[in-house]
Amino acid sequence: MKRILAFVLSAVMLLSLCACGGSDPNVGVYTLSSLMGYSVEDYAEAAGLTVEEATETFKLELKNGGKAVFTIDGDPTDVNWKLDGETFTLYDSEESLDGTLKDGEITLDFEGYEVVLAKQE
Repeated sequence: MKRILAFVLSAVMLLSLCACGGSDPNVGVYTLSSLMGYSVEDYAEAAGLTVEEATETFKLELKNGGKAVFTIDGDPTDVNWKLDGETFTLYDSEESLDGTLKDGEITLDFEGYEVVLAKQE
């Protein structure tokens, strides 16, 4: 009986370690790198912002499990995300934003504006 119990406990512990898996390499914080083809530096100058303030204008934190926080002008919103190949989608119960995620950059079509977000290290 002790051997069976030991075996079962060992199997459960092993399975729990396997179930956790690795972290998604896309998870992390992304900030603005260009807007409508303009660099973040040009955007900052035109908007009267510092470069740091401009990069925070659009901020996206991708979390494990398809959860995310999308912040626009300091207003955070909880959303979901999914990736199919390079096709990236942000969505909530009412609307979605489509784009791409490739090489640490997310490109979104945001109300007709091309927004590029780069992953922060």
